[in-house]
Amino acid sequence: MRSSGSIRVGVLLNPSMLQPSHAREYINAVLSDDNLVNAINNGNKNVEDISVPGVDASGLTDELEKLDLELMKVHQAYCQKVLNIPAGSRAIVTNGRILGPLEETEKFTLDDFSLLERYSLNNYGDKIMQTIKKNNIEIEDDSSDALQNSDVLMQAVALLVSRPQTRSRFEIPVHTDIHSVVKLPPHNASEPAFDLAVIVDPVSRGAQRVGPILSVLQEVLNCHIKVYLNCVEKNSDMPLKGNITFLSICLEPEIHFTSDGRQTSGPMARFANMPTSPLLTQNMQVPENWLVESVRSPYDLDNIRLEDVDSVVHSEFELEYLLFRGSLL
Repeated sequence: MRSSGSIRVGVLLNPSMLQPSHAREYINAVLSDDNLVNAINNGNKNVEDISVPGVDASGLTDELEKLDLELMKVHQAYCQKVLNIPAGSRAIVTNGRILGPLEETEKFTLDDFSLLERYSLNNYGDKIMQTIKKNNIEIEDDSSDALQNSDVLMQAVALLVSRPQTRSRFEIPVHTDIHSVVKLPPHNASEPAFDLAVIVDPVSRGAQRVGPILSVLQEVLNCHIKVYLNCVEKNSDMPLKGNITFLSICLEPEIHFTSDGRQTSGPMARFANMPTSPLLTQNMQVPENWLVESVRSPYDLDNIRLEDVDSVVHSEFELEYLLFRGSLL
């Protein structure tokens, strides 16, 4: 934990000097002999005089002499009565959340602590700390104000974690699904399946895009898909009036390789039975921060008239650059 500057560590002692099986044998050995009990009370015998297989009597004596019994009792009572952690068990308490009890063979390593730190800071920690620091801009790490801020942060996060934001599932109210719902069952009905519900206008441009995506999801995931056709009741004009768009989603369910083990050049879109007389334009619709350009094509992709083309029109696009935006604080 020395590598982290965002965590304050405290230790609660939850003693259990012996393993449960050894402790039970040790207590039984003492209580089963009244003479031994009297000898211990009179000071004639001590811990080292009690022989139990698997128990290092000399080491147990050394540990007992080092303990502050009053502090140990307070810590032990807090662990057992407040945190509900059995005696001798280990656990991690972070901002009101208890991780444990840990198994005897379970290890909580440095990587686990680092992951726990990042998770705790992402859940309210960073935002609350920034709010606290607005009133205390310059704070030394060892000052009383820093400790007070740490206490406020811990208490605030503990309160928020105890009231998590939950969202319950809900069913789409449908009066009838005979003619307006397309149902695609999962591949393996006996296994757990994702439940996907999609509401689209069947004559919209969005419906053109969502269809191929659902087809790929059905191949990749074991999912039950319901497509609700939310049609407009009355259309005063053609719904797709204007320029006609021929759309193909370049999305594949898995990576493909050639016969010699090399990865293929990527997904491919094919357009067949296209009208030959209209003037067509070929381009790609990608996110705004993708800079995609055509790298190979013998034709002008902005002005394509298929009746004037000797063969098929082919082109190859590549992602040239990615644009990242951000701000420095």
